[in-house]
Order: sequence, then structure tokens, then C-alpha cells
Amino acid sequence: MLICIVVLGISKKIAMIIPTTHRKLLQLLKEAQRKGQTLKANEIQQKTGWKEATFSTYLKKGQLSDFLTEVIEGVFEVTIAANLSEVEFSKMLSQSKHRRGLGHNCKYSLSKALLRKSRDNMLLALELYNRPSIENRLDAFVLCFCTAWEQLLKAQILERDGESGIFKDNYNPRGIRETISLRQSLEKIFSGNDNIRKNIEQITYYRDEAAHLLMPETQSLFSRLFQSGIQNYASYFLQFTEQPFISIQQAGLISLIGDFSKPKIL
Repeated sequence: MLICIVVLGISKKIAMIIPTTHRKLLQLLKEAQRKGQTLKANEIQQKTGWKEATFSTYLKKGQLSDFLTEVIEGVFEVTIAANLSEVEFSKMLSQSKHRRGLGHNCKYSLSKALLRKSRDNMLLALELYNRPSIENRLDAFVLCFCTAWEQLLKAQILERDGESGIFKDNYNPRGIRETISLRQSLEKIFSGNDNIRKNIEQITYYRDEAAHLLMPETQSLFSRLFQSGIQNYASYFLQFTEQPFISIQQAGLISLIGDFSKPKIL
């Protein structure tokens, strides 16, 4: 990464300084990922030159959670590293920003992947909804919305109950082990009279209509239902991950349309 500074009309290029420990760690992670190997804490400390206290600090702050998942005590699985440049890696690892990776409080790498996909799907749902040129944006919204919730809830169930909580006992006729549905995930997390569950179940009904037949075009009613669903997701995502799924600087998530009565399920 090059930063261009202009002083009195003279352009100077200054390369970002990358700590040697960051270079060595990235090299170690890429090698382990390429070979499909796990890493021990003492291997990482030996390669980087970190003291045990330094490595422990990185772990506790969640700054290594993007790259390492502890499978057993002191042994780590490498999650992402292969496509990162030294500059990208160093910026993500920088302690000066007090950054924590998404899923820093998760013990399963699958949970972290589910959280990343969940966040991306909800952001996609918002982008599609707020794009007026797309005629079937309501259909697209409910599909992405329900997928995002299902992935978020499965991450929580996985962390609480292990893999048996989200995978069905039997394999289907094609030999594939299936996971539980969104409705089954809701049953595992929420009580029957929970308002968040009612909101998701209502939108799930519309998801089924969009996927299997036609979704009714009554956007003025849906907008507040969807708005509540997004606000519920934002609060729930923050509570579970300790991070917002969208920047707090964003002004408004969904535009409300029309003057209409409040829906029964919010």
C-alpha cells in the first residue's frame, strides 16, 4: 500500500511499515492453511517472537479471531489467510485500532463463517430493497432476510449445542446430511409468544410465497414489518457478536412508504 503526500508540489511515496512479527505470522498461517495443519500456541510464539503474555492479549481482545479458531486448548485451526496481502493482514491485526474480528467469541470456525454470511445476506437484503429499479425487490428481500436470520440462529445454536444442534440425524437419499430449517431454529431459540419470532415467522411465510408461487404486492404494509425485522436483527446480531452488523453512521435502514396503520406483528 502506498500513501501519496504532496508538499510544495513535490510528490513523495511512503510505503506502509509492516512489523516483522506480522510478516512472520502471516507466513506461518499461510503455510499451515496450505498443508491443512493446525498450529500450537508455542509454535506461533516461537515464529513471531511474541511472549506468552503478548499472544494471550491478542487472543483475549479477539484480534486473532479472523485467522485462528481454538479447536482444543492451545491448538488452533487456521481459518482465513491464503488471499491476504501483508498490508491487509497487518491492518487487520493492528492493536492500535483495538479491532476485534467477527466471531471473536465463537469456538467453532463454522459459526464464524455463518456470521459472516448472515451479515452479508442482510446487507444484500437492504441493498436490494432500497433499489427501486428492481421490480421484484420484495421477493429478493424476504429471501435474503430469512437466510440471514437462519444463519445467525444456527451460529448461536452451534455454539450452545454443538453440531448435533443444527444437523439432522439422518442423511437424505443423496447421502447429504441436512441441517434444520429456519422454523426449527426459531423453536430452539425463542419462546412461542416472542415478538421477534412472530416477526420472522410472518416474513418467512412471505418468503415461502415468493419462493414457491407469488408474493402479494402490498409494499406499504410490508415496509414497517420489514423495518421492525431489520431492527430486531441489528439488536440481536449486536447482542450475540458484540459487534454491529452495519456501520452506525448509516442513516436509515429501510425507507418507510405511505401513511398506514401499524401491522399487528412487529
